Amino acid sequence: MQDIRFRQIHLDFHTSPFIEGIGAHFDPDEFVHTLEKAHVNSVTCFARCHHGMIYYDSKINPERIHPHLANKNLLREMVAVCHGKKIKVPIYTTLQWDYYTAQEHP
Repeated sequence: MQDIRFRQIHLDFHTSPFIEGIGAHFDPDEFVHTLEKAHVNSVTCFARCHHGMIYYDSKINPERIHPHLANKNLLREMVAVCHGKKIKVPIYTTLQWDYYTAQEHP
């Protein structure tokens, strides 16, 4: 039987490349504690947004890493701390069309 999650959060993380300090003050323990207090058992985290920015350290597409991603392990830390508390973490990614692609490859 499939494990259906009933308390789900979708972190809407479409972040302009002009915003600075992305993840600079991220505290994994505070993040997961907040989710636990709210009885969240699934949280969607972003790998790549509609701006075309990615939120992890990439060797394949370093040009797409958010230029102000202060914490290169942001996505990895979110997933790890949630999995440690049995919170599911579906990953959101934009497929094909995004602002970066439109600008760089019209």
